[in-house]
Amino acid sequence: MILVSIIMSVYNEERYIAEAIDSVLAQTYSNFELIIINDGSTDKTAEIIQSYQDKRIRFFNDGLNKNQAVRANEGIALAKGKYIARLDGDDVCLPTRLEKQVSFLETHPEIAIVGTQIIIDDEHSNQMYQGKTLPVESDILNVYCLFFCPFIHSSIMVRRTVFDQFQYDESYILVQDYEWYSRVLNQYKGANLPDFLIRYRLHPQNVHRKNSLLLLQFVEQVIRGQFSQKGITLSNNDLKNILLFSESNKDILSRNELTELGDWIKDFFDRREVIRQIPNSFRNQIIAFIWKEIYWKTTPKDSLLLTRFVLQTIGLNQASLWICLRSIKLYLMHL
Repeated sequence: MILVSIIMSVYNEERYIAEAIDSVLAQTYSNFELIIINDGSTDKTAEIIQSYQDKRIRFFNDGLNKNQAVRANEGIALAKGKYIARLDGDDVCLPTRLEKQVSFLETHPEIAIVGTQIIIDDEHSNQMYQGKTLPVESDILNVYCLFFCPFIHSSIMVRRTVFDQFQYDESYILVQDYEWYSRVLNQYKGANLPDFLIRYRLHPQNVHRKNSLLLLQFVEQVIRGQFSQKGITLSNNDLKNILLFSESNKDILSRNELTELGDWIKDFFDRREVIRQIPNSFRNQIIAFIWKEIYWKTTPKDSLLLTRFVLQTIGLNQASLWICLRSIKLYLMHL
């Protein structure tokens, strides 16, 4: 019996697909099938895939171009495994990825979906930096999902029973993963391993980097829907500020935007309906995650202003200390 089905939908990945496939075949855990669906590639992607003779690879190539959500649903329908893992054709699994995730799900029956931390590579497979640390525990992930995508899609492993109940929404041509998580985490628990088990590649052809404005429109839909489900109505100003610090927004913040965010964060988290939905035990953690995201969108000249707002909203704890020290260092380096 196959325990893990890895689903990979690919489009014009001739530069990276061999490295992705090789990383799966080199896993320390071997009881898997690799389902690859070609979404109408016009380069040599199909030719490279067909050069592999490993019987665990199942390749589907109908010559059509659909979208990632459609192809993911098709792949999952074909899967035989108890667990479904996802991987993009330009990313790489570290050797113990499947072994550690299977072990975790086998020993944590209350968890339905588990992700991992990631290492960021450039288009030439050179490590750029470790990705931001995603929350590990289930309860904080549920709150984190209100503002940010809680998993890296290439890192997830999910119980097949969850996909039997929840399919990807095929109307989402972008962020279909975030929209899917927003529904699943309302009913099931998720977690991230603390281990860095995926090498996530940034390159000019990343779909999200090419469609930033459309991406933010879909992110807004997901965020608005989540808050609505929790009985919190977001104003247009609320949405504007949340999208300012969204990980999907790559723009550098102006000083006026940073000042507005500082005031907005304090006001927003003091609202009665927000306090009811976000426990005090998570409040400072979530705000710290927000400030960390803002840090990467702040210019050196505004880093001390950022530090002041962090201290005003959550004080000096472990998470905010990182932000304050990094901000001061950034400021001093550019004096």
